[in-house]
Amino acid sequence: MSTSEAESWRPNVAAIILDAEDNVLLGITGRASHHVHFPQGGVDRGESMAEAVLREVREEVGLQARQLTILARLGGLRYRYRNKNRKSRVWDGQEQTYFVLRCTVTKPAVDLSGSSEFAAARWVPWYTLEPGMFVSFKQAVMRQVLEHFFPRHLMPGTLQEHLLHTCRSTRYLSPPGNTPPATAADDRFLFAGGKEEAEYQFSDAARELLDLQRRAEKQGLRLLILPLALPGSGLRPCLRRLGRCLDPLRTHIITTAPQPEGAPLTSRLLTIAPRPGQVIILAENPYSTLLHSPATPCELQTRLAELTEAEQQLEQAGIRILRLFLNTSEETALKHCLKKGTPITPENWRHLRSTAGMLMQPSAWYLLPSDRRWYRDLMAIRTAAETLGSC
Repeated sequence: MSTSEAESWRPNVAAIILDAEDNVLLGITGRASHHVHFPQGGVDRGESMAEAVLREVREEVGLQARQLTILARLGGLRYRYRNKNRKSRVWDGQEQTYFVLRCTVTKPAVDLSGSSEFAAARWVPWYTLEPGMFVSFKQAVMRQVLEHFFPRHLMPGTLQEHLLHTCRSTRYLSPPGNTPPATAADDRFLFAGGKEEAEYQFSDAARELLDLQRRAEKQGLRLLILPLALPGSGLRPCLRRLGRCLDPLRTHIITTAPQPEGAPLTSRLLTIAPRPGQVIILAENPYSTLLHSPATPCELQTRLAELTEAEQQLEQAGIRILRLFLNTSEETALKHCLKKGTPITPENWRHLRSTAGMLMQPSAWYLLPSDRRWYRDLMAIRTAAETLGSC
């Protein structure tokens, strides 16, 4: 896709607003129309998509940001304008990011007095939504949106759990005590577009992370990122992409060896003292040291217990910890190592994989699919935003 083609799609956000009983707010443009719409609109220059969707909701249906919480999002969705649409002279169509917003009350009153889009609005149960309720040129997108957020197999009463644990980065979260899967999950579940569409998501994430770091500074929040990767997983490019989205004045990427040989494994962790709002990325950390350690399984368990205790001390001191594992497949890893001139045997790779699984069991880890590198980088950025305290 050329740059000119990429620029012909208008960045757009849309809001699926849920009330306290899982009803969804739909807008109607006029008495003659039987189609419904979600509040939506373009993204202004210098505005993040999260800011844009809250502004559109305020302008179109009168609900305020303080009444709403962002539960989930899905980006990279495109539809073409009809030729009679006046915007079609500038753009081919819209590239949308859909947000699910939760309101804490049941069917709150909406104010359409300032809306240029809707003449009426109504609340309907989420399970009654169908693509055919929307205008024909949007129905392909709406089919993807509804299947993502409201799949047919979902039972009433389970929507909140689905949105928080399936439609967010927590989809890739492995809780303590779990052994990570033997193969990498490779999907597009949290982003429906391709690599070209993701570029706008990266720039938007950078704006959002900058704002989050400013807010974290005021709230005294600090973040430590501990990555772990097998050979061929592309750790350094991922961290560079993540680092470019963070405020350079509030970010410190440490890539040197953690401590001299023979020093206590946890000594470097316990000396970390990030400032409020600061993000420290410890590329070389105790987990990567243990991964390549010749220690026996019993020795690993002992050192891992020391590491877990040190992390608990950091968390008690108010430091949030984000653990990222770049979860790539054996085939992809071996091909990448061979291409880079650092071949590794399948036996060695499986041994490292098994050791990594042991290291991750005591704590919660995000297992990010790495076979499509740009998607993995996007998910790493999203997990950092959610850990810092995204809306």
